[in-house]
Amino acid sequence: MLQGPLGLTWNSVKDTFIFNLKVNFPDNITKGSFLSQSAKLFDPLDFLTPCTVSIKIFYQQLWMLKLDWDSPLPDALATKWKTFQKEFEQVCSIHIPRWIHTVSQHATLHGFCDVSELAYASIIYAVQPQAKVANQGWHL
Repeated sequence: MLQGPLGLTWNSVKDTFIFNLKVNFPDNITKGSFLSQSAKLFDPLDFLTPCTVSIKIFYQQLWMLKLDWDSPLPDALATKWKTFQKEFEQVCSIHIPRWIHTVSQHATLHGFCDVSELAYASIIYAVQPQAKVANQGWHL
């Protein structure tokens, strides 16, 4: 395995990316400690956008409160932060294949997007039809 300095690991045997996060969650979370911990989630290829977008929305809400860097978070936001802690722990179990093996040379791309008041997202799937098996799909 090759460990990157920012938490993204490449498993050369399985040819997968793995996220290895070392996050310290203090009991008394402040605006500054939240930013420090959330910045440790390095995702240059946006594989973890479903996790990181909620953290970015949380940061926007936090910024609108105009708290000092060392002020504790209000109880409602502190509770929400505790749910993010559980998500951080789950991220380490995600393995993303770097290579897609196909038996057929034909694949179609399917793109989707969605938008809300707080965020937008898009995804592209490669779908490979197979005669004897259900369609296979990969997130790109």
